[in-house]
Amino acid sequence: MKPLSFVSVALSALLVCSTPIQAGSVQAHMQTGPAEVLMFTLPGCSYCKSAKELMSKKRIPFREIDLTSDEGMKMAETMKVPPMAPVFAYKNRLMQGYTEDRLLKFIEN
Repeated sequence: MKPLSFVSVALSALLVCSTPIQAGSVQAHMQTGPAEVLMFTLPGCSYCKSAKELMSKKRIPFREIDLTSDEGMKMAETMKVPPMAPVFAYKNRLMQGYTEDRLLKFIEN
Protein backbone atom coordinates (compact mmCIF):
# COMPACT_ATOMS: atom_id res chain seq x y z
CA MET A 1 0.00 0.00 0.00
CA LYS A 2 1.21 3.47 -0.82
CA PRO A 3 1.03 5.98 2.04
CA LEU A 4 -1.11 9.05 1.49
CA SER A 5 1.01 11.99 0.42
CA PHE A 6 0.74 15.45 1.89
CA VAL A 7 -0.23 16.74 -1.55
CA SER A 8 -3.17 14.34 -1.90
CA VAL A 9 -4.38 15.23 1.59
CA ALA A 10 -4.03 18.96 0.88
CA LEU A 11 -5.82 18.61 -2.46
CA SER A 12 -8.64 16.75 -0.77
CA ALA A 13 -9.45 19.88 1.22
CA LEU A 14 -10.07 21.65 -2.10
CA LEU A 15 -12.59 19.01 -3.17
CA VAL A 16 -15.12 19.71 -0.43
CA CYS A 17 -17.77 20.73 -2.95
CA SER A 18 -17.56 17.59 -5.08
CA THR A 19 -20.71 15.69 -6.00
CA PRO A 20 -21.76 12.17 -4.95
CA ILE A 21 -20.37 9.39 -7.14
CA GLN A 22 -21.45 5.82 -7.66
CA ALA A 23 -19.41 3.19 -5.86
CA GLY A 24 -18.96 -0.20 -7.44
CA SER A 25 -18.56 -2.31 -4.33
CA VAL A 26 -19.84 -0.18 -1.47
CA GLN A 27 -22.93 -2.36 -0.91
CA ALA A 28 -20.81 -5.44 -0.23
CA HIS A 29 -19.26 -3.67 2.74
CA MET A 30 -22.39 -2.18 4.29
CA GLN A 31 -23.72 -3.95 7.36
CA THR A 32 -27.03 -5.75 7.25
CA GLY A 33 -29.84 -4.40 9.38
CA PRO A 34 -30.17 -0.68 10.02
CA ALA A 35 -28.09 1.28 7.54
CA GLU A 36 -24.99 2.95 8.89
CA VAL A 37 -22.81 5.53 7.24
CA LEU A 38 -19.21 4.53 6.63
CA MET A 39 -16.98 7.56 7.09
CA PHE A 40 -13.41 7.42 5.81
CA THR A 41 -11.23 9.79 7.86
CA LEU A 42 -7.68 11.02 8.33
CA PRO A 43 -6.13 12.10 11.64
CA GLY A 44 -6.32 15.85 12.20
CA CYS A 45 -9.05 16.37 9.58
CA SER A 46 -11.28 19.21 10.81
CA TYR A 47 -14.07 18.29 8.36
CA CYS A 48 -14.01 14.72 9.68
CA LYS A 49 -14.32 15.98 13.25
CA SER A 50 -17.26 18.23 12.31
CA ALA A 51 -19.01 15.39 10.49
CA LYS A 52 -18.56 13.02 13.44
CA GLU A 53 -19.97 15.65 15.80
CA LEU A 54 -22.98 16.25 13.53
CA MET A 55 -23.78 12.55 13.13
CA SER A 56 -23.43 11.95 16.87
CA LYS A 57 -25.66 14.94 17.66
CA LYS A 58 -28.30 13.77 15.15
CA ARG A 59 -27.93 10.14 16.31
CA ILE A 60 -27.02 8.96 12.82
CA PRO A 61 -25.35 5.54 13.02
CA PHE A 62 -21.86 5.65 11.52
CA ARG A 63 -18.62 3.74 11.54
CA GLU A 64 -15.31 5.55 11.23
CA ILE A 65 -12.65 4.04 8.96
CA ASP A 66 -9.14 5.50 9.43
CA LEU A 67 -7.45 5.77 6.03
CA THR A 68 -4.01 5.62 7.64
CA SER A 69 -4.60 2.11 9.04
CA ASP A 70 -3.82 -0.98 6.97
CA GLU A 71 -7.42 -2.17 7.33
CA GLY A 72 -8.79 1.24 6.32
CA MET A 73 -6.53 1.47 3.29
CA LYS A 74 -7.50 -2.03 2.15
CA MET A 75 -11.20 -1.30 2.58
CA ALA A 76 -10.89 2.02 0.73
CA GLU A 77 -9.04 0.33 -2.13
CA THR A 78 -11.64 -2.45 -2.37
CA MET A 79 -14.50 0.05 -2.32
CA LYS A 80 -12.75 2.42 -4.76
CA VAL A 81 -12.74 5.25 -2.23
CA PRO A 82 -10.45 8.12 -3.26
CA PRO A 83 -7.47 8.84 -0.98
CA MET A 84 -9.01 11.88 0.69
CA ALA A 85 -11.12 12.65 3.72
CA PRO A 86 -13.83 12.74 4.59
CA VAL A 87 -15.54 10.34 2.22
CA PHE A 88 -18.94 8.90 3.13
CA ALA A 89 -20.41 5.59 1.93
CA TYR A 90 -24.14 5.01 2.32
CA LYS A 91 -26.72 2.95 0.42
CA ASN A 92 -24.33 1.99 -2.39
CA ARG A 93 -23.19 5.60 -2.97
CA LEU A 94 -20.12 7.65 -2.13
CA MET A 95 -19.86 11.33 -1.29
CA GLN A 96 -16.57 13.19 -1.12
CA GLY A 97 -16.10 16.22 1.11
CA TYR A 98 -18.28 17.68 3.83
CA THR A 99 -20.72 20.42 4.58
CA GLU A 100 -23.53 19.90 7.07
CA ASP A 101 -26.28 20.43 4.48
CA ARG A 102 -24.70 18.12 1.89
CA LEU A 103 -24.17 15.31 4.38
CA LEU A 104 -27.73 15.48 5.68
CA LYS A 105 -29.16 15.51 2.12
CA PHE A 106 -26.88 12.61 1.16
CA ILE A 107 -28.14 10.53 4.08
CA GLU A 108 -31.82 11.43 3.51
CA ASN A 109 -31.80 10.15 -0.08
